Amino acid sequence: MRKNEINSLLRNYVQTNLSPTQDDISFVSKIYKSYNELLGANSCIQIGSFPRYTAIKPIHDLDILFIIGHWNTFKSIPEHFMEALLSKIKSNYKNPTNYDLKFSAQTHSISIKYMDGEEEIFAVDLVPSLINGKNEFDLDTYYVPEIIKYSRGEKRAKFYASHNSSNINWIKTDPRGYIEIASSLNKKNKDFRKSVKFAKGW
Repeated sequence: MRKNEINSLLRNYVQTNLSPTQDDISFVSKIYKSYNELLGANSCIQIGSFPRYTAIKPIHDLDILFIIGHWNTFKSIPEHFMEALLSKIKSNYKNPTNYDLKFSAQTHSISIKYMDGEEEIFAVDLVPSLINGKNEFDLDTYYVPEIIKYSRGEKRAKFYASHNSSNINWIKTDPRGYIEIASSLNKKNKDFRKSVKFAKGW
């Protein structure tokens, strides 16, 4: 089998078996938009594989960075901030889905689960972030709690259980830069995103 035939088969496999469907993409976009409408589009950043177009199915969750200020001003989460944010979400959030919502707040994130009875269909974690500096594209970079290193669910819950709020560190992250780099790589090689999806699916 020739190289171009193998490449064609792999592209088709990724598109058919790994790439989120248009319904999946629309669902996540609708969820993300609902938080932009509540918290402000300039205060929310969708991070992870969806904005980089490297997500694979089945879709499970979405982390959203919520910008609460500048690192030089805060260097930590203001007291009672997470409780106030949770109260605001519970009171004002407009659920764009038919699923029931289950809310929980930790010291450094808020989880919103979209439930079908006892089954979790999807979940969003809102993670506070603080602006600190610029990247090479002159876009903001951020400090976020180190919980972001852990996938949500059990790993993040275990991390919280083993730490108190005072010894959770902040780490630098550059979500806007990651998106720019991924976009640039895909312009140079249109199989880049498909290759990432294939590796993740493997």
